[in-house]
Amino acid sequence: MDDQPYIYSVEDLQLVVEEAALAGLKVAAHVWTEQGALNAIEADVASIEHGPNMSDNALRLAKEHDVTLVGTEFTELAIEITFFGTTAAEGKVLHAQFIDRLRRAYLIGTPMAFGSDGVFSYQGHDRGTLTLTYLDNFSKAGIPPAYALEMMTVNAATVMGLQHERGAIVPGLAADIIAMPDNPMENLASLHQVMFVMKNGAVFRHDP
Repeated sequence: MDDQPYIYSVEDLQLVVEEAALAGLKVAAHVWTEQGALNAIEADVASIEHGPNMSDNALRLAKEHDVTLVGTEFTELAIEITFFGTTAAEGKVLHAQFIDRLRRAYLIGTPMAFGSDGVFSYQGHDRGTLTLTYLDNFSKAGIPPAYALEMMTVNAATVMGLQHERGAIVPGLAADIIAMPDNPMENLASLHQVMFVMKNGAVFRHDP
């Protein structure tokens, strides 16, 4: 909504939110600037995607309005692949900016869900393995593993309006389960060692 020469007004965004609501849908706002974030929050969008330039004030307003931040904290590799023409030095600065905003959002208590914006490819990787490279961002920002897992599961389901269908392991929800040798609540890196995958109750992977 703000990655062009102009930024959509609050009134424009409110119209989009109202029309989406009539269809039973939520609005995710693509945000890069501070003003874009403020306008999106005032319009009561469901989520802000990216938001690397959000100030503490914008993050607090998002919390007050229950707007979820889907920060897509790009790794340096993701920046290299996605932002064509970005130098290595510029990539480090942008990555550090994302990590700082992630840290501040957590400390402020802004609702957050995980998203990678992983629409890119890289030799020797698929989208799954590239998404796993984002795990380091949480430790860099001081995010506890338990909250990172909430961002990936319960919070992600909630922001999409699917919390009554999936996102948690409770009776009545879809049986979407993974397992690994170590406890990801203590060591998030254990997600690199997934050995069991169940989707909607069907087993897709079960290593010995």
